[in-house]
Amino acid sequence: VDVDDSVRALSTLTTVWKVDDRWTLTNDLNWIYDSDIQAGRSANAFGVAQYATYKIDDMFSVGVRGEVYVDQ
Repeated sequence: VDVDDSVRALSTLTTVWKVDDRWTLTNDLNWIYDSDIQAGRSANAFGVAQYATYKIDDMFSVGVRGEVYVDQ
């Protein structure tokens, strides 16, 4: 996206691994870039989130999520 002569980008890569009939693991990787945040300086931000979901039955499941995010 070109906003006020700066470039902003968000890239996401998501993977899903169905371990067995009950467990599913999802990994979400993010990279954010802004070419001009202040006085011509650029910035990068990175993040990773991991989800674990357990299927209780056909109607219910339970999940947990962990995340690390680094923003300059």
